[in-house]
Amino acid sequence: MVALVGVWRQFAEVGLLVLGGMVGGLLFDGLRVTRGLLGSQGTVGVLLDVLFWVIVFPLAWLWLILVNGGQLRLYVWLAAGVGLAAYYVEISPYLLPLLGRMARVARRMLLWMGHGLVAGLAQVFRGLAFWQERGWVGGGGEVEQRVLESGPSVPARTDRKGR
Repeated sequence: MVALVGVWRQFAEVGLLVLGGMVGGLLFDGLRVTRGLLGSQGTVGVLLDVLFWVIVFPLAWLWLILVNGGQLRLYVWLAAGVGLAAYYVEISPYLLPLLGRMARVARRMLLWMGHGLVAGLAQVFRGLAFWQERGWVGGGGEVEQRVLESGPSVPARTDRKGR
């Protein structure tokens, strides 16, 4: 005897598969924005493509298992295709420019923070150089030079006869 699935469950499965197609489109838009920032030619493009599929394939497989037990049938492809098409027609034209602006702002913030970190480290090293010049750390500098010029502060070691 074949167990039939209720109509509402079938609608829910199709709806979730359409949603999965839309999420796939969103992830691909994320790849497009990343390729725009990092470049899409040569090794970078290939690595980004591989990274995309390494992330998306397991997520899609898990989604399919959760939605319908992992059954890969025609309606799965059709529903995901409808979701992908709906995303690209209705959402992507508005969301892609926004994602691009957000990525550029995030890139500028990261560059700004990186420059701040480099400037802070340079200031620390300048401070260490100042301390080293004064002989406070690491040897060298004015204090050690004065000590060397004035001669030894401890009398030279002599034997029992005073030589």
